[in-house]
Amino acid sequence: MRKWAEAGINDTELTTALERQGYTSKESTPEQLWEAVCRGRTGIESMSIDRMYDEGRLYQDANGTTPVTGVEQPVGLMLDGSQRLRLGPELVTNGDFSDGLTGWSTAGTVESGKVTVEATGIAIGLCKQGIHSSGAPVGSLYWLQYDVVDNTLQPGTGAMMAVHIDSNFKLLSGTWLPSAVGTHRVLVKRVADTTGGLYVFLSAQQTSGTITVDNISLREVLGNHPHQLTDINRPIVSARVNGLRNTENIVSANWTAHNALQVDGETLRESTATNAYHDLYHSGSGFVVAEGTYTLRAKVKRGTGTRNVAFRGFGSSGSESDHPYFELSGEGRVVSEGENWFDASIERDGEGWYVCRASTTAVGATGPYINMTSESHVRQYDGDGTSTIQVKEIDLRYTNDGVDLPEYQRVGDVYTTPDDYDSLNFPIYLAFNGTNQSLKVTGMQPEVDEVFVSAAARTEESSTARIIAELSTNANANDGSFRLTSGASGVHKYYFRSAGTAPAGSITDQYPAPVSHVITGLADISENLCLLRINGIRKSKSTTDQGMGNYGNYNLYIGSRAGTSMFYEGRLYGILLVFDNPADTIITTIERELNRKAKIHA
Repeated sequence: MRKWAEAGINDTELTTALERQGYTSKESTPEQLWEAVCRGRTGIESMSIDRMYDEGRLYQDANGTTPVTGVEQPVGLMLDGSQRLRLGPELVTNGDFSDGLTGWSTAGTVESGKVTVEATGIAIGLCKQGIHSSGAPVGSLYWLQYDVVDNTLQPGTGAMMAVHIDSNFKLLSGTWLPSAVGTHRVLVKRVADTTGGLYVFLSAQQTSGTITVDNISLREVLGNHPHQLTDINRPIVSARVNGLRNTENIVSANWTAHNALQVDGETLRESTATNAYHDLYHSGSGFVVAEGTYTLRAKVKRGTGTRNVAFRGFGSSGSESDHPYFELSGEGRVVSEGENWFDASIERDGEGWYVCRASTTAVGATGPYINMTSESHVRQYDGDGTSTIQVKEIDLRYTNDGVDLPEYQRVGDVYTTPDDYDSLNFPIYLAFNGTNQSLKVTGMQPEVDEVFVSAAARTEESSTARIIAELSTNANANDGSFRLTSGASGVHKYYFRSAGTAPAGSITDQYPAPVSHVITGLADISENLCLLRINGIRKSKSTTDQGMGNYGNYNLYIGSRAGTSMFYEGRLYGILLVFDNPADTIITTIERELNRKAKIHA
């Protein structure tokens, strides 16, 4: 059974929602909650990638051998969160060889519960055991684990394997399983549904040496698992929101001083230039682009003299009245908000420091600027060569980028060390580059006519339609499919399409990118329902005839159309899919939980 109700949903919240429908509070475990939601239903297909925080869920490679251990690492495999890493029954008989060679062919010697096989140069087939699928469909993933106790085979004399799988199983990528001494745990995929084989030591070329193996285990990893076989096509785990770099090192190369302004640590010292701008600006602004509304924040205090500070946005210098001016004395004061800025504020932060903030719309590729100003709040003035201000903790982010986030995120030289920034208390997400990154789930098997999909996402580009999730290689061409897309014809709209033998679609109003939402699509082919919700509110509903039939046994693509086009550009905080129509209260609970983790809206 594919249990979607367990996919990161707070059990207390889900219990409360169920109680509103007349279910009792004794149904408090994940299993009981699932049964309560799906009374009388079994075998419901699902997939969830909203549990990105769980240890053992994310891997940099498709075979599950290299875990993701921090931000800015690629994701080649995400284990389905709807199953909470549950494993199926053990499929290997006598894998610890405690009962000799029972269950295995006799081409091996067992001593102290370990099997040793000697190389003879013969073809595949030494010490093997047939493995049955136990009802799991083709495409299912399995953990294969084994200990190589000793290996005296000679490297370079042919294929050297401790354990091998026949054509019924295969690695997600690559060819050979590891054979070095130690414990190995890799993911393999069932690619055929006949009795397969699991072999201890296979090498047709090697003629001498032995290998000793113990504790062989093969168990299905329950669920539907997004993966990407190709290195360059893998999305990146990230938590970055501050678009600047070296935010506490304004001496670095990507900070540029004007008119001989001197920079020493956190200190800006004006030159003796006359009728000049004494400012510092950031070049190479990371995630910030020349479109959208952003907020600039910095900690500033006076050093020598009585200078103040102003902000300047991207692009040309503009007139004096365009920019916000801050007075760095007393309680602090916003002298002028500026014609092109809004929501300017200043507050004392102790020891003479002030936190200055203001928001504006980006109009160019260079910036932002932090200007020293005269005591009378003029940006262009004659410098005395001695006056200073101090600046630190500079943050530039989109104004609509999350709620209840720390207002400052330290960022180091991320071009040299990509993970050199603070990620604590910032939402984790998958970053898709809009060019070639995506994930695939092999062989979904819904066999029903209902679907529910909810995603917490941030779209950063919307000039064309881009896939968030799509069942089949092209939902426009295939019956029994759906797609959830962002962007359309130069504007940002969400679109949800569902089809039995005929299509129906729901589309929202325009939402200018960059923008974040929890987007939910709900469809029922036989009831002619195709509904789209944004942040928990129904925005569009279609009752167009969808024909007949169920959703088909297709691959599910996340972030692209079939891995070849319509690549998503933005962040995916989580997505939950279930081939069922949950009650409204359950839908609300799921949307709220996705939002709680992504911190998209209040």
